[in-house]
Order: sequence, then C-alpha cells, then structure tokens
Amino acid sequence: MLFASDSIVTESASKQIEEQLRRAIQEGRLRADEQLPTEAELAERFGVSRPTIREALKRLAAQNLIRSKRGPAGGNFVNRPSLEEAGMNLVTPALLLTSSGEFDAAAICEARSLIESNLLAFTVQRRTDDDLTELQAALDELSDPATANGAFCAAEVRFHRAMVRAAGNKIIEYFSYTLLEGLQPIGNLISYKLQDRQQLVALHGALLDALRARDLAAAQQAFANYAQYRHTLYDAAVSQYQERGAEGAEPA
Repeated sequence: MLFASDSIVTESASKQIEEQLRRAIQEGRLRADEQLPTEAELAERFGVSRPTIREALKRLAAQNLIRSKRGPAGGNFVNRPSLEEAGMNLVTPALLLTSSGEFDAAAICEARSLIESNLLAFTVQRRTDDDLTELQAALDELSDPATANGAFCAAEVRFHRAMVRAAGNKIIEYFSYTLLEGLQPIGNLISYKLQDRQQLVALHGALLDALRARDLAAAQQAFANYAQYRHTLYDAAVSQYQERGAEGAEPA
C-alpha cells in the first residue's frame, strides 16, 4: 500500500477517509486495477468502524473511482476509466456554465471552428478505414428522412466526434467532449427549426469525401462551409429570439 493515512476526527470520518483515498488514486499512489485493503484492514488503519469505511467506499464508487468484485478473488479495486467516461465528466459543468450565461452560441461556434479546423491536417493524414466507416454510418443516419430531430442531432455529434478521434490526439479528444457532447447539442437545439437537413447532409458529405480522398484543401473548404452555415443558423435563431423578446416587452 503506497499511501499514508492521516489521523481522523470523529465528525465526518467517512468523508475524510473518502478524500484521503481519492487523493491517493488521483496522485497515482493507488494505481488503476490495484486492490484496496479489506474493510477490516482499512478500519484498523484509520481507527474507525467498518460501517464508516463502507460509507467512504460507497462515496468513491459513486464517483466511479473504485469498483467492487464479488467472489474468492473479490474486493474493491481502483477503476481504470475510459477516455469517454473521463470526458463525459466535463459535460455537466459545461452545461451549467452555459445555462448560467457564461457561454453563448457564438462562443460555442468559434471554439468548435478553432479546434476542428486546426485538427483537419491530422485527421486527413491519420484517418483509418474504421474512421471512415464510423463517419459514413453517422452520415447515413443524417441522410435518412425518417431520422427524428433528436437522433439527427446525435448523429451530427457522432460525425464530428469521429472526426476529432481520427486526428489521433487523445488529449484533444478528451477535452472535445465538452464541446461535442455538451455544447454542440445546445447550439443545434437553438437552431434546429431553421436548419435545412439536405444542406447539412451535403455539407457533411463533402467533408467525408475530402477525408476519404486525403485532400486537405478540400477538407478545409468543406469544414469552412459547414462552420459558416452553422454560424448563420445560430445568428438567425438568436435574432428571432431577441425580436420575440422585444415584442413581448412592448406595452399593450
């Protein structure tokens, strides 16, 4: 066991134990897939009861930091989070910041354009046949007239997430969850009544064709066209919203 335990006071003992174990996990002193000591061993180490230890472990499990395994080789183990699980933890704070007015549609558009356009050179160079298959599957769903509005938005998110993944940089992929899983759907929701599905399908089709051909110039132009169209939709949606607000504020 590679972590030292601090003394525990009676009040909020389970919380203090949870924090100590969480720090040990975050700092790498407890490694992924490593088994924690038993409840009895932890209780002795911290000088508390087993129910207190059990409560601390429940807190850690709720944060997906540990998992329980039953059987002769069972116990509590440090989780090895996937990139998707870790990235999705960024989504809720981003949504809260958006709902509080910190992020608006223009900022979302700008951030997406900066990240995705600058990744295109890597995406064109590094994309694989599997990436193309994933992009084509998302495009097929976008192209299907029977696709509902929510599913259409989700397919567009999958298309752009696949583009980012194809660039082969896991750090950028991790941070992109904030934009693609959290903020892109908000922007799409704002403007979905104004969007032309056929035009969006054509824009994504041109982008996929360029990636398939490994044509960077064509990919950059296709993405610029897509980004400009999204900007136009967001601007129009915001203008409509402001006009309705102004009308509602007029005296009777």
